[in-house]
Amino acid sequence: MKIALKNFKNGKVSLEDAPIPSISENELLIKNSFSVISPGTERMLLEFGKSNLLSKAIKQPERVKQVIEKISNDGLKATYDSVSTKLNEWTTSGYSSCGEIIESKADGFKAGDFVISNGPHSEYVAVNKNLCALVPKNVSHEEASFTVIASIALQALRLAKPTQGETFVVYGLGLIGLILVQLLKSNGCKVIGIDLDEDRLELAKQYGATSLGSLDDSTLIDSSLSLTKNLGVDGVFLTLSSKSNDPISNAAKMCRKRGRVILTGVTGLKINRQDFYEKEITFKVSSSYGPGRYDPSYEDKGIDYPFEYVRWTEKRNFEAILDLLSEKTISFQKLISHKFSLNSIEEAYDTLVNDKPLGIVLKYETKEEKNQKKINLPVKFKPKGVSNHSLALIGAGLHAQKSILPYLGKSNFTLDTLASKKGVSLVKLAKKFNFNSVTTNLNEIFSSEEIDTVIISTKHDSHAELVLKAIQNNKNVYVEKPLCLTLEDIEKIEKKLDNFSGKLSIGFNRRFSPAVDIIENLLGNIKSQKSFVYTINSGKLDKDHWTKDSAIGGGRIIGEICHFLDLLVFLTKEKIIDFAITSMSDNSEECYVISLKFADGSIASINYFSNGHNKVSKENLKIFTEGKYLELNNFLKLWGYGWKNFSKKTFLVQQKGHKESIRTFLNSVYKNDIAPINLDELLHVSEMSIKINNALKK
Repeated sequence: MKIALKNFKNGKVSLEDAPIPSISENELLIKNSFSVISPGTERMLLEFGKSNLLSKAIKQPERVKQVIEKISNDGLKATYDSVSTKLNEWTTSGYSSCGEIIESKADGFKAGDFVISNGPHSEYVAVNKNLCALVPKNVSHEEASFTVIASIALQALRLAKPTQGETFVVYGLGLIGLILVQLLKSNGCKVIGIDLDEDRLELAKQYGATSLGSLDDSTLIDSSLSLTKNLGVDGVFLTLSSKSNDPISNAAKMCRKRGRVILTGVTGLKINRQDFYEKEITFKVSSSYGPGRYDPSYEDKGIDYPFEYVRWTEKRNFEAILDLLSEKTISFQKLISHKFSLNSIEEAYDTLVNDKPLGIVLKYETKEEKNQKKINLPVKFKPKGVSNHSLALIGAGLHAQKSILPYLGKSNFTLDTLASKKGVSLVKLAKKFNFNSVTTNLNEIFSSEEIDTVIISTKHDSHAELVLKAIQNNKNVYVEKPLCLTLEDIEKIEKKLDNFSGKLSIGFNRRFSPAVDIIENLLGNIKSQKSFVYTINSGKLDKDHWTKDSAIGGGRIIGEICHFLDLLVFLTKEKIIDFAITSMSDNSEECYVISLKFADGSIASINYFSNGHNKVSKENLKIFTEGKYLELNNFLKLWGYGWKNFSKKTFLVQQKGHKESIRTFLNSVYKNDIAPINLDELLHVSEMSIKINNALKK
């Protein structure tokens, strides 16, 4: 299939090959017929991508601050690699489409139904059921493809709560503005349209608006007041794109006392307090399509809000727009300024940047592609050395791109398959890192006779299932931490390992760091008990970040603190026999003190704090033993006291052991040597991570 991808580094949009995505529970596989290019959002993102680094920095000063802080903590190279990976990421484009369901795993939808969706510009899309709605039979699929964009206007309308007979200004007659004009008229409101473009003003008139054009600010305000008998309008919708602060000032001046100003566009927001204070004006910002937007429980898990308490969600807004189209209350035909085939996507985006389009419609003429979940690339790559080993990587997110993929090409393995369920930029990545094929059908990997090694870099809740499949099919498996999320899954894995002849390893990379290698050698001859203080300045994660979801990410103890547990087990060469965990009474900050006791009597304290300053280094390990001392700061500086042949070591580049972890594992397979992490240690650390997390819940 073909999919439109954009690159944030250069702003380029191109049509790329991709395998047809696989769907999960509550998802639909849709074969698109039409999609709409948003002249607002997509043009803004395109212009951002095309701007130089200085312009990007000016537009995102907070990001620049974060980069500077990361350089001071992690070093220049680590920061450069991280930023480059992010900027070079290819992502989907578009969010409003219509097509036919090919496969359904959601109640209320079946194959053959036509639906609108929040899917990108792609021949096939996998979309959660809460981001789809059935298209009435009397609504054209071309018009239906505007639904998601139109719901932005509808949600803004709901925030304004218009009543029949009220007068509203629509300030900016682009696609959203012209849809708002129609919605307001259907609610029995009087509408004043403002824009500089004569054609758009004329179209607003056709929809029943009184239009005000290119007037200076004072005349604009006077004209709007004269149309309301000098009382002022009941509300103003700001639907334009402008850097100026004039629109928000004008909006307040046009409003009556206790009027409303609703922002859906992008404009300067330096508000004159007096303008709003004197009239007690309400100012609201509309967030996209309605309640549910940006809520992972709603958009990813398919959990709906109760109808009785949340009348209008984004899905129910989609349905309302489709009902209005079905009743002929609104129409989008006149909003179509350009039509292109998907194959002309680059020309379509040139139009977006160089002209002043309204609705750009993409038409799809997709042939049936039943077996395109796998794509073989035209050029076959083989490792330099002679090898019978072949690997597959499942998961191609940012972590894989930064910490796994760059190191695979240097191995003696044939890079057979790159896989993910959605497959968005798989072909791009596969070509860059010399894979032979891509797939969204993970079962093909496990059934393959050629692939003997699997690397897993997916979300945490999928690890147990994928590891079990790898073991069952006797594949060597390297899984990014954690191994799994429950003690039950550990038991299942342990049982399967009894008949497993391959190798299993986890991405506990810190034990492979060059700095830790020095520490291990220094501690090697010391039999005395040791004391460790491991302090982690973790920083906050967004409350909706998937790793914090216990069902998906397992939380930060299972998902991250497992690293530190593993390093301490590695350095003591002992198992943890006792632990205690303390958190703040209000643990919204995610601050933990974990006390550990090891079988040889050694003790450790893991101080994991998310409420510290971001200029402080992320990780600091202190070791006390036999009158000696070691301190490792952020894997950049190591120093100590009391050691005969060691005082300090500074590393030019931060190395947390990612490269060494993968290289060591692959070498163990290639040379048929023992796995780099002892199975007992691997399972022990995984078990303790879960037990500590469970203790916290109690």
